[in-house]
Amino acid sequence: MNFQPSFLDEIRSRIGLVDFISRKVKLSKKGHEYSGLCPFHSEKTPSFTVNEAKGFFHCFGCGAHGDVIGFLMRLENLTFPESVERLAGEAGLMLPQSSPKEVQREKKKADLYQAMEIACNLFQRSLQNGVNSRVQQYLRTRNLTSDAIERFRIGFAPESRNHLRSALSDRLISESVLIECGLLINPENGGEPYDRFRNRVTFPIFDQRNRVIAFGARALGEAQPKYLNSPETPLFNKGNVLYGLSTVRSSAIKSGRVVVVEGYTDVIAMVTAGIEAVAPMGTALTENQMLLLWRLSPEPILCFDGDNAGLRAAQRAADRALPLLKPGKSLRFVYLPVGEDPDSMIRAAGPTAMGDVLQNSVPLSQLIWDLETDGKSFDTPERLAGLEYQLERRAKAVDDAKVRYQYIQTFRSMIRQIGYTSRAKNFAQNGHKSNRVQTATRITPESPAKRREAMLLAVLIKSPDLLDEYAEEVGALEFQDKMLNEIRQTLMQVHTASPGLDTDALLSHLSRGRKSSELEKIRSSLRLIQTSSLSGREAFLETSGQEKDKGLILELIRGSRLEEAQQRYSRDPTDENLRSLQEFRRVALERYKENF
Repeated sequence: MNFQPSFLDEIRSRIGLVDFISRKVKLSKKGHEYSGLCPFHSEKTPSFTVNEAKGFFHCFGCGAHGDVIGFLMRLENLTFPESVERLAGEAGLMLPQSSPKEVQREKKKADLYQAMEIACNLFQRSLQNGVNSRVQQYLRTRNLTSDAIERFRIGFAPESRNHLRSALSDRLISESVLIECGLLINPENGGEPYDRFRNRVTFPIFDQRNRVIAFGARALGEAQPKYLNSPETPLFNKGNVLYGLSTVRSSAIKSGRVVVVEGYTDVIAMVTAGIEAVAPMGTALTENQMLLLWRLSPEPILCFDGDNAGLRAAQRAADRALPLLKPGKSLRFVYLPVGEDPDSMIRAAGPTAMGDVLQNSVPLSQLIWDLETDGKSFDTPERLAGLEYQLERRAKAVDDAKVRYQYIQTFRSMIRQIGYTSRAKNFAQNGHKSNRVQTATRITPESPAKRREAMLLAVLIKSPDLLDEYAEEVGALEFQDKMLNEIRQTLMQVHTASPGLDTDALLSHLSRGRKSSELEKIRSSLRLIQTSSLSGREAFLETSGQEKDKGLILELIRGSRLEEAQQRYSRDPTDENLRSLQEFRRVALERYKENF
């Protein structure tokens, strides 16, 4: 039986090489590869390697080499058709029939691939040949550099109903092919077919072999929807595709980390910043997309906005993931500050801030706990029993017995802890009777701007002799956080009226008339400054204390001024404000390169 290459590729894409081989061979990760004792000959020292990114195994001892199909053939002494049939069943695929019709179908798919590649080239050339000011403004505001545009093959579809149709017809591509691959719309009323993408910035979507299979397109005018994807075609099924996967596949496998974000520009911003990221096609993650993610990383990080929509998206992802969990395979979650997305955060605060947020990701079990306990009271046995019921209901959705057992035990331990805490507090405060409500809350991460502002105040309080040197620059700043901005103003007033005060005296002045909680963020930052370099950079650690503080002050001031420039341009996108913003970004980038 002959199998078409596309069918074999589908098997390889659905069955992870490392996952499959690790069932038979104990593998250990060595860099971007895995190694173990070869199953095909006797050896005491591992010479068998598996490379997921390149899709093959190799033994340096006996020379065995191949893909997942070849591994099964060797392991169980199967013929090629037998091995393909076995793996197709595991992947949930029906065996194709070797018939003239099937051969014709494969030829048609080749024509579709060709049409999509030509269309992508045409969109790229349209962007390169000069576009209107609205396109240029969009590219600038999204910080889409020429390198990013070239790497992701971003293009532009002109505002014409037949630009692509005419160009591809000249290349002898039939209209039926263009309609089938979603480039043309065929009107139901029988009119002339016309271009689907018009007056839009185009983002090509690739399969795992880096072939163009679809487009996402962002409107520049008032057209709706703002983002338009290709329809489902023989090449494109949005539930089986992740935007950016072919770009980050190798590096994600090597680093063991991949982040799921929401949009195309978020992926581009993250990848440009050195963070492996992908995005679903504007919908909740599907089961197939989760399986693709687990081939890149054992614990992909799902990055959501910190608003209600983000919480709902996290809830859907958790519900869909639970039945699929396996030992060592799970998800982690992180929330961005309300109003921020990865693109805006990186533009405003830099890659380091985004990395800090990702470091605070929480496991799936914690997310479920937060969803079930956020803002609720558990001060009675009945309420605790209700919580236990809901958590066990979720845990029982896990198909794998070992993982399900661990979830149940983890949740029971957490419930016991909250029960003990509630009873202890009630007894300590009110004896056996208590009206106190015990509430579990989810903490949303602070914005990078607020952390930076608190840190700047803390380092100035720690080294008050530097206030004179930087008084003018600090006095000209306008913090985003209202409370921290009031403290900044008070600090400058106190220093002007009473120069020479030490740290304790400054803190004493700042504490007057304020709640103790208002200064806790600054005190926390101050304690960290006194014990380590907050940025973790070796250059600061190697300098003297005052020189380190000066460097940190300058870096934090630059960050605040960059934030102000970003806000000015967002409110008033003039050329002057754009030039100012670009200059701050240039300085920030140079500083970033110096320290890394």
